[in-house]
Amino acid sequence: YAFANCDMLYFIEFGSKSRLTEIGDYAFYHCPFYDFAMPNSVISVGNKAFSMCSEMTSLILSEKLKTIGNEVFTGCNLLHIVLGEDITELGDYALGSTTSVYCKATTPPALGSYPFDTGYATLYVPTDAVDTYKKASGWDNYKEKIVGFGFNQTLTIDYTTTDGDTANIKHPFLISNTYSNGVGKATFYGGDIVPASAFSSC
Repeated sequence: YAFANCDMLYFIEFGSKSRLTEIGDYAFYHCPFYDFAMPNSVISVGNKAFSMCSEMTSLILSEKLKTIGNEVFTGCNLLHIVLGEDITELGDYALGSTTSVYCKATTPPALGSYPFDTGYATLYVPTDAVDTYKKASGWDNYKEKIVGFGFNQTLTIDYTTTDGDTANIKHPFLISNTYSNGVGKATFYGGDIVPASAFSSC
């Protein structure tokens, strides 16, 4: 309950040398920040750590994160979550109503009860591991939602804007974004799939 219900906590920043390894139960429960960048030293997140953070729309998880507890992101309004290669376990209702879940791990993590929104979530996994995920225990309940994604491939999209300026793109898979002579070029990871909600913040 370290910062639970701190209704004036709009921003938090960790130093580049942070040694934080665990975010405990209810640590940021019902806090009003809009975005959160987790230090890469974190390997576990406890139950309801970010539950009811309804203003949070942007999240960067630790690349070393292994376990996510129960109901960690219920009550949040996240469009996408990116799980790193080391993730091994997702708890009950872990990711709340997140609509796009990207999982880089080639081995499917263990799942609790209903870790994803069964009605709306699309689950993006490494292209070469799609069949493995569809057959894995728990994941087989979501096999119609599982899509292959090229995490190491790139896709460039040309775009124009009404004000003739660079689009304000905020997405974890954005590599570069330039605008010249009336045409913008945004490059993402993803191969032949445009990352979900890629232009949602424009």
